[in-house]
Amino acid sequence: MNFNIAPFSLPGCQPGEIRFEQPRDITRVVVWFKKRLPDKIRLFYLQNRWPAKRFELSRDLDDPCGFGWSATDDWFNARWRKAAINIKKQHHTLEITFKGLRREFPECKDYDVTFRRTLGLKVAVPGAEQSSEFTELQIKSIEVFTRSEKTETNLLVELDAGKKTPTRAVALTCPAEGGAGYNAIIRRMTNHKSRPRVFAVTVEHMQPVHQYSYDEGLITFYLDRDSFTISLDALEKQGPIWFAEQGVYITKASDRTTFADYLLRIKNLKTIGEQV
Repeated sequence: MNFNIAPFSLPGCQPGEIRFEQPRDITRVVVWFKKRLPDKIRLFYLQNRWPAKRFELSRDLDDPCGFGWSATDDWFNARWRKAAINIKKQHHTLEITFKGLRREFPECKDYDVTFRRTLGLKVAVPGAEQSSEFTELQIKSIEVFTRSEKTETNLLVELDAGKKTPTRAVALTCPAEGGAGYNAIIRRMTNHKSRPRVFAVTVEHMQPVHQYSYDEGLITFYLDRDSFTISLDALEKQGPIWFAEQGVYITKASDRTTFADYLLRIKNLKTIGEQV
């Protein structure tokens, strides 16, 4: 089972509709109904430039400066397009997957993918689009899944690293801002047995299938008077994270790099500000 990204969609969408901040490679949609399943269902997705314009055709994806601006769909230029879909019925759910893209774009002979890169999805029932009963009463929830596989990361967070961290505690939820994660779910927080200012965090998130999938997991830490956000993808690729101004050091639990080791590693390196 992959990671459900529906909880991280934009607020205020119409019933039966889900929109995202950036284009996502959607592979599967599961619609849960309160009552009986409809005889027929349609799935629409926002589309304009893709698949004619796609970043995979750029020369060097690791160096965006090398290929410059790339045309992409946005919230204003895309239109709803009916998707070619497969449907699997089970109890109170409909599982929807996509047929090959050639069913919609015959010219995509070498790009017959079974996902749709889109900013949004809309579920509709033929003849019931204007029915408030369908949109407001029948649909219980919608789950959305991408090409990126679900994974789990264990973090080790150390306070007072380099300086006294000016906080009594660290929280991963904030009443004013909601949850701590984007494309991520905090599963557990555990205090270190012998080190009172060190704790572990278990996070469920995704391993992005490519650099521009926008499936990157982000975690926000709340201190008494400050907050900061880290990228789990950056942690995986670049190693430990040190917030020097607040004295917070974060590693993967499997990373044996101590804070002292880290200081030796960066001793002769310059920050971005110093380089500029």
